[in-house]
Amino acid sequence: MAAGIRDKQTGPHLELDAVFEVGSHQSRVERQNPLSCPAGQAAFDAAQVALKRMLNFNVPPVKNSTGEPVWKVLIYDRFGQDIISPLLSVKELRDMGITLHLLLHSDRDAIPDVPAVYFVMPTEENIDRMCQDLRNQLYESYYLNFISAISRSKLEDIANAAIGANAVSQVAKVFDQYLNFITLEDDMFVLCNQNKELVSYRAINRPDITDTEMETIMDTIVDSLFCFFVTLGSSGSSVSICYLTEPNAEYCISPFPEVAESVQQELESYRAQEDEVKRLKSIMGIEGEDEGAISMLSDNTAKLTSAVSSLPELLEKKRLIDLHTNVATAVLEHIKSRKLDVYFEYEEKIMSKSTLDKSLLDMISDPDGSQFVMEGVKNLVLKQQNLPVTRILDNLMEMKSNPETDDYRYFDPKMLRGSDSSVPRNKNPFQEAIVFIVGGGNYIEYQNLIDYIKGKQGKHVLYGCSELFNATQFIKQVDFLKLVMEE
Repeated sequence: MAAGIRDKQTGPHLELDAVFEVGSHQSRVERQNPLSCPAGQAAFDAAQVALKRMLNFNVPPVKNSTGEPVWKVLIYDRFGQDIISPLLSVKELRDMGITLHLLLHSDRDAIPDVPAVYFVMPTEENIDRMCQDLRNQLYESYYLNFISAISRSKLEDIANAAIGANAVSQVAKVFDQYLNFITLEDDMFVLCNQNKELVSYRAINRPDITDTEMETIMDTIVDSLFCFFVTLGSSGSSVSICYLTEPNAEYCISPFPEVAESVQQELESYRAQEDEVKRLKSIMGIEGEDEGAISMLSDNTAKLTSAVSSLPELLEKKRLIDLHTNVATAVLEHIKSRKLDVYFEYEEKIMSKSTLDKSLLDMISDPDGSQFVMEGVKNLVLKQQNLPVTRILDNLMEMKSNPETDDYRYFDPKMLRGSDSSVPRNKNPFQEAIVFIVGGGNYIEYQNLIDYIKGKQGKHVLYGCSELFNATQFIKQVDFLKLVMEE
């Protein structure tokens, strides 16, 4: 929201403030202690707190309140739905007094005695529908919350509609929420699910893209990132670093997980317990499993009694092991049929700079596959190694000198403006980091970062991306770009 509107300055802005109350949750965030808790927890909690405040008519909800909430209707668009879904369950919405939640552009009946909380993007289409709601007098009062900042012209459209419908007094509040991002995990966020093709890897790397189109894409990304930082409240932080990068051809596909090794360990444990039962029964001269016979033995047989009584549990454990073994076997068959073992072995040798016995083409053409897969399923477990995005992060957080990151641009908001080469770099390692992938990210990079940070006590990382895709979706975008370039 423009400062003039939010701060109620004199002049033309005063006319809008006289129509209805205008505000922003940014003022609340600015009063918080930035990053007073771990970055991941702060991101998820900050977004959730902002939503709960919004649903409570932009007033902080009272904890442990025994009173009945004010019953209300929640109206959102697809963007708002995507933002709310990972943060609040239906039960939590009901606890906040939400009796009904509906899409803005659905057919909605009038409920004239209930207040409505709107949570939408400030698009032309949405503004028109909200103005229509005002004219149709659908609700008792209207609390208008915009996912990102609404322009003055659109705000004036709402004001004119309210005046025309004689509903000025019903528009209780208008707020910019700065929540134009989706929090998927405690330490992971994505910009959007709707219209994600507009900021996709394919859109950014089109050979015929114009400067105007690129500026539009960057403005969209910057707007969402600004919303994220406002909500996180990290504008004053002195210990966090943010670096932006983009996906490249080193995109990794997850190998066969560690299920095989776990299954083998569980199976060996089961067999050891089963063998112990058989050994004890043999020593005691008991061939059957008659509980009566066992109970007649002396106290020296207590160990045997305990072992035999655990047989039902062991049998259930064996059943579960068999299920996992069947799944592992089925996956292994797919690995062999698609020769994933060949690619995996070849990748491992390239990454470790080992000598290749034969070319990739010869390996693929080998009808017998590779010796790698014949050594057992557990050999397909990936060795722990840092992906490019994690290596870059390590260099930046630890202030390491490395050709891979030495030419990265460095900006410090606390320094006076000047060329980045004249800005003295921070000498101390960073404790907080925000990694953002322009063009799309994936869970493999995210998990690799999480595994890396587990070994770094006191450090926290947030991972974000303009969109989230898997390997197949990424390859489709690359193939599309290839076709465009060949035309």
